[in-house]
Amino acid sequence: MTNRIIIIGNGIAGITAVKAIREVDKESEVFIFGEEKFYPYNRIKLSKNLFDELSEDNTLLLKKSWYEENKVNIYVSKKVTKINIENKEVVLCDKSILKYDKLLLANGARNNKPPVEGIEKVGVFNLRTLQDAWDIKSKIKKGENVINIGGGIQGLETAWNLNQHGINVSIVEIQSRLMPNQLDKRASKILQDSVEKFGINIYLNTRVNKIAGNNEVQGVVTSSDEFMPCNKVIYSAGIKPNIEMFEDTPIKCEKGIVINEKMETNIADIYAAGDV
Repeated sequence: MTNRIIIIGNGIAGITAVKAIREVDKESEVFIFGEEKFYPYNRIKLSKNLFDELSEDNTLLLKKSWYEENKVNIYVSKKVTKINIENKEVVLCDKSILKYDKLLLANGARNNKPPVEGIEKVGVFNLRTLQDAWDIKSKIKKGENVINIGGGIQGLETAWNLNQHGINVSIVEIQSRLMPNQLDKRASKILQDSVEKFGINIYLNTRVNKIAGNNEVQGVVTSSDEFMPCNKVIYSAGIKPNIEMFEDTPIKCEKGIVINEKMETNIADIYAAGDV
């Protein structure tokens, strides 16, 4: 018996799932829908390899030909906007409707936007998509001063890449140590000492309250009312699961979608995987 399987989200979780499906099921219809204009790519490369040649082709998770060869229907720039659980349907951004037998929710997360006055100014960036990486590379120039909000993994990787390309970087972290969710105090201090040796400034126990400037960034104001001049700001303040679409459905969500050990949600034939 063949099924129609729909996967919402074309990140690593969605693509890992479709590969696993095709290993055991060559016949079922498979549809993958992604919001971005790009074929599925390796998001991890963005902060690790920011100043390398980050083209769509050299970041792909699978060659574009793989989808056709394996009879997978993949759609980019095509957002699923609603799920009709009773009728087992998804509604797309163009109002078209597609029925499913099995549904995988793998639509990931987005970067948290910190509650900072001026966060919408020109010259403020975050790094989540390939387009974000291209924007940062094209608009931040050698010799400029950048404030990086957040001392987690992505913030550190981004700061390191900027530093290695002649950009002056300061990391502002609200907590008392770098990578507070991954490292204990001793390990974090070792990391901090290493980072500072390369000329990256670290400000701990510090919150950015305001991004100063008229239309463009001129600096930030911290929780201690200190003004720190800079040309650009990048924020890396954690992620937030994309669960808004499910809030008006019976799908059980807490901080993310609740699943069991088989990746099943509380609704029959609906599964979830990844950051969501």
